[in-house]
Amino acid sequence: MKKIIILSALFLLFFLFSFSQNLVNLKYDEAVQAYKNKNFESAVSKIKEIKPLYTTVPPKVSYLEIMAKSEILKSDLTNDFAMIDELRRLTGKYLKDNVNRKNDSYTNIKYISFELNNYPKDLATFNAIKLQKEQDESLRKQQLEKEAAEEKARKEREEIEAKVKQEKEAII
Repeated sequence: MKKIIILSALFLLFFLFSFSQNLVNLKYDEAVQAYKNKNFESAVSKIKEIKPLYTTVPPKVSYLEIMAKSEILKSDLTNDFAMIDELRRLTGKYLKDNVNRKNDSYTNIKYISFELNNYPKDLATFNAIKLQKEQDESLRKQQLEKEAAEEKARKEREEIEAKVKQEKEAII
């Protein structure tokens, strides 16, 4: 009887482990598909769901997370300093843990790591750059509004001149 209970328990554990692995693989595949569809936020979200399920996060999951976050950062350079800092940490850990791999993934992560050197190193510098960018954007919007107002005034002036000219011709 004990043997049956033990065998049943082992079978159940094996089944649960197998099921959880399938779930993790399914979520990972969804994250890969989201990345391929350029839905980087969704890819990161799915990776965050599966990372706690691993005892040690596999390189392919870390690689995908770094690539997706890198794309998010590229789309908005003033996104968030925490994102830059986390990406630096993730790339450093990936490069350290996978130094023996030296494949295309390693090369891509190394390139991203070098690219991160172009970003601000501290929060104060990041905030100063972000503020400058916001001020530049505000000035650009003001300039566009001014140009639009000048164009509108020019068109109104031309319409008035055309009406005056028509009235003069009608009088003559």
